[in-house]
Amino acid sequence: MINTNEKIEERAVEILSKITAFDKDKYDRKSLLEELLKFQEELRNILFNNEHADNADLRIWNVIDHLEKLNKDKGNIAEDELKNVVKQCKCIGNMISVLIAGVAGENKAYFNLQNISHYRKILKNIELSYEDITSELDNIVVTKKGIFLIEVKNIRQDILIDEDGNMYKKEKNDFVYDCNIGEKMNYKEQLLKIAVGKYLKDKKIHSILVFTNSNISVENKYRYIKQSFLGQLPHIIDEYEGNKIYTEVDVENIIESLKLNQSNKVYSPEVDIKRFKEDFAVLLATLEISEVRIPTSVEKPKFNILIAINNVLRRYGERGKNICRN
Repeated sequence: MINTNEKIEERAVEILSKITAFDKDKYDRKSLLEELLKFQEELRNILFNNEHADNADLRIWNVIDHLEKLNKDKGNIAEDELKNVVKQCKCIGNMISVLIAGVAGENKAYFNLQNISHYRKILKNIELSYEDITSELDNIVVTKKGIFLIEVKNIRQDILIDEDGNMYKKEKNDFVYDCNIGEKMNYKEQLLKIAVGKYLKDKKIHSILVFTNSNISVENKYRYIKQSFLGQLPHIIDEYEGNKIYTEVDVENIIESLKLNQSNKVYSPEVDIKRFKEDFAVLLATLEISEVRIPTSVEKPKFNILIAINNVLRRYGERGKNICRN
């Protein structure tokens, strides 16, 4: 008969075998979100045995709640392990939320830009890089009058942008620093100019900071960036009073140049996913198999995936030998 620690090892290995997401170390931005959502789905399916997981809107936060309940029901036997997994779950949840909000905002802006009445070409969600600088450009609009860089913010808080380009979000009664949006937009403009290259006829890139939520208040004291709400965006571009400096052929050439200069940079998740898988597996196995409150004389298993797999294979081999002897 195998002991509790051996049972935990075997269950942990079984749990790990059900997590197939993140089989690579790095992903582009689109693939990263897809992989995170797959990872979230696998975790919730393991925890809820595929029950409610499809018809209830369960997310990584429900995984945290369920693990905390399991630990409480077992007399808080895995407090340290739980804190570690919860911290990593929150980081994964935040990554998913930020990426989804970004994609949603970009899509809303792209949809609204279709209302521009003049000849235009639009690129959505393009990443450019030069030397050690890389940045994602939400939307680029090229018309006969110029090139428009659209930076989308899909946020709910009131906004203050000071004279130096520092952007603050209102949290309760105070404005909290978010980033220097002026500096970020300068980087994006320079990357855009470099990517357009020889087709650039006007040194100026028209930057517009767009907020998708028209219910917030935006105070912009930074004179180098124009700010807009989503519904105003196509009208601002339509009503731009500059001269026509590009032909339709020029516009096509600019778009092709941008496509050719897209960055193929890949990223690693902010969380060590391999380590998280192991931590999650041993925590869940411990909570499922251990009795309430492990006696202090019993050492908690130190989990190593390779050792655990070897232990499981060895035990199954020994069982096979015993069957043959009998």
